This record gives sequence, structure tokens and C-alpha cells, in this order.
Amino acid sequence: MRRIALWVIGVWILQPVEAQVLTSAMADDQLPAYRMQHFPASFHPEKMKSDFLLTGGSASVYTNMFYLKNSSILDLKQKVELLSTMQEDETSVSKMDAIGLGFHTGRSRYQTAVQATFYGPAFWHRINHVWTVGLYSRLSVLGSAADTPDEINYPVYDAKPSNQAFQIRSFSISALSMASLGVHVCRNIFLRDWELNVGMNLQWNLGLDMLGMKMNQGINAWTKLQNTGVSISNASVQWQYTYPNENRNKYASQINGHGASVDFGIALRPKRSSLKWEAILSLNQIGFIEFNKSTEIHDIQFNKAVELNSSDFSSFTNLQSYSANLEAKLAGSDSKSNPSDKVMVPTKGSISGSFLIHMDSHLQFQSLFSLPFSNADPRLMMGIQYAFRYWKVFPYAALTNWQTYSPGLAIRAGYLTLGSNNLSEFFNSATLDHADFYLLISYNWTERLTKKIRKQRYDKCYSF
Repeated sequence: MRRIALWVIGVWILQPVEAQVLTSAMADDQLPAYRMQHFPASFHPEKMKSDFLLTGGSASVYTNMFYLKNSSILDLKQKVELLSTMQEDETSVSKMDAIGLGFHTGRSRYQTAVQATFYGPAFWHRINHVWTVGLYSRLSVLGSAADTPDEINYPVYDAKPSNQAFQIRSFSISALSMASLGVHVCRNIFLRDWELNVGMNLQWNLGLDMLGMKMNQGINAWTKLQNTGVSISNASVQWQYTYPNENRNKYASQINGHGASVDFGIALRPKRSSLKWEAILSLNQIGFIEFNKSTEIHDIQFNKAVELNSSDFSSFTNLQSYSANLEAKLAGSDSKSNPSDKVMVPTKGSISGSFLIHMDSHLQFQSLFSLPFSNADPRLMMGIQYAFRYWKVFPYAALTNWQTYSPGLAIRAGYLTLGSNNLSEFFNSATLDHADFYLLISYNWTERLTKKIRKQRYDKCYSF
């Protein structure tokens, strides 16, 4: 179990972040305690009085750089166990062959994004026909690596001749874990021919852990060495991280920073039209987290040639010893180091939108889109949903990063909602390179039910 947990943490660190992952559950107007966190100006059923999100979670992994051959999401545990039983002296090629790891080639842009979110208790309440309010909490782990150079993609790098300089464009990776506590408010404005909603969320962010690295280099700065190492010259490297009580055998998270962020939203629908539709637009998670506890940031510029080998970093016990070893390798008489213990991290959000057409009282056409400001993947979803008060079926098509199509499905049965943007991940896929899943448990009640309970409680009469 410990090995699996370390592997998951390693994946979050290496493919790291920022911005929410769009799921089709955001389109469900019967889930206001969840939906308000992403679309703060949403329309909801007029008779709905309150909604309580008990718990929920979502996880998403996307990459167009590598994949697993003939695998499904259900095979991952077996592949991790296989890696843990292999000898350390076995070659990387044999390990990749054992788990069926393959690599995409010829792409103009390589990207990897990971997100896992746990939704804590959330409450939404309609005060009257004008105002709605809410409270929510959640915990997120986000990671991203965008614009990864083709030159360090394994097949391309492996084919390069040794002792020959080559060029790699600048690249960066980042990871972040954070908790959020938020308040929600929305106002309904009745115009002559339109109904307008304006909403806002204000969040207090608790920064837990953070890791990031950015590298800029000059022309022909990289040279592949014969001993599986690399020589780098005329470059600048910046890395930043938090160091809680962690080592290979024990990890304990702590609050290392504080910040705030806001969401804004607007929604519009016609009051006098034969075609019933509604449009929603949101600006999400615009803010910051200042890490000022257990935090280090290093910025080093160097001109000399520095040789790096994986064996030089194989015996570290924690991030601080790893960082010290890296700085010792890079630093020299012609290097410039600027260490610091405080770093401001922006919570790079996204623009999200939804468009709904009511074909009849139960059948709707629904589309969703998300355009992140960070390295996370943009997403577009379109489908037809058949919805009632206590259940809904929503099959749809998802387009991720403008490159990958996948079939998705969302189902709500009573107070349970679950779904996935890629159903093929649960079956044997020739190239498994993206997967996600989400589950929500909520409870809501309507104005009619509230009045019925009140009548039963106070107006019950007995006859003899």
C-alpha cells in the first residue's frame, strides 16, 4: 500500500497543474451545492429550497506524450505491483516493455495534466426569488507539464548521438495541493424580456504543498553523454518547493501558505421566447497563495558545462537534500544563486461556459467548455440529456486539448451522481492515455416538501 501511495505522489510531482477539470456533473441544475462552485450564476429549479452536498470526488489524468498499450484503468494496480517486484538493476527498456509503456511521436505540443479533488460538505440555500447563498469546502491536488520539448521525449532523445550538442526550448513543470473554504452569493435580476443571474464566490485558500521547476537555456546547451547522463551549459534554472515532514517512508502534510481567490459568473435566459435556452459564463479561481512556511525557492544562472546523472540523485532522503545536491552540482564561480523562503503562487483559473436548449420539459441539449489560463487541458463537451427530478442520463462526446475525442456518460440516480469523460478507459484500450471519474452524494429538498412537513408538524387535526 505504501508503494502505491508513493507512486501516486510521484506521478503528481512529475506530471504536474492549476485550474479545474470540467466534468459534466457541473451541468446538472439539480446539484446547486456542487454547481455553484464552478458556475456561481447558475439557474436552478424555482421550487428547490436547499441543497446539501455530503461528499464527492473527481480524478483526472491526461497526456499526449505516452500511453499504456492494450490496457484499461482496472489494470493499473497490477502494473504498479509488477514494477515493484522488478529488480533495480533491470534496464528502463525492460521495465517499459513489462508494463506496455509506449510513446506518442510527431506531436507539435506535448502536455500532461493531473487533478484529484475531494469535495467536502457544501450547502446551498434559496433565500427568496432574488437571492441565493452557499458555503463549500474542497481539497485539490493539481499538476501539469505543458509544451514539453520533443527533444526530451524518450524515443527522440534515445535516438540522438552521444557527445553532440542540441537545442531544447524552455519548459516547466509544477504541482500544487490546496484546501479551499468558500462563500457563494447570487442575485437574480428580472428584466422585461430577460432573466439575468449574477453570482460570485469568495474563497480562502490554504496552501499545503507546492513544487515547481522552470528551465531556460541557450543555443546548443544540451549534450547527451554515453553514461546515461547529460551535459548542460549556458542556462538558468529556477525551482521552488515546500518541505513538510516527509521522507521516503513517512509523509505528513501541513499548511504552508494562505491566500484568496474569486469566481465571477453571469447567466442569461429569455422570458418570452418559443425556444427555451440559457447561457452561463464564469471566470474561475482568480487569486493567489503565498507560501511563507517551510518554503524554498532557488534561481541559478550558470555558463559552465554541468554534468548530471541519475545516479547522483538516487540516495536522497527528502526534497531538501535533493535540492542541496542539485544546487551543489550547478553552483560555481560563474554561477549566480538567489535563494528565498517566500513565494507567491497564482491560482491560475479558467473561463468556463455552458449552453442549454430545452427541447421539452425533460429533454435538453447541453454543451460545456473550459479554457484554462494555466497548463491544464482545455475541454469541450456536447450531448443530449434526459432528466427528471430524481434521475438523469447524459451521454455526451468530450474533446480534450483539441486533440482527443472520447465518449462520456453521466448518471444521476436519487442522490448519487457518477460519470466519466472517457468510458473507453474501463475497457481494453489500444492506447490508454487519459482517464477520469467523478462521484457525488447530495440531498436537496423543494419548497413543496418544506410546506408539507410544516403542515404535518403544526396543522395536524384529529377526529373522533
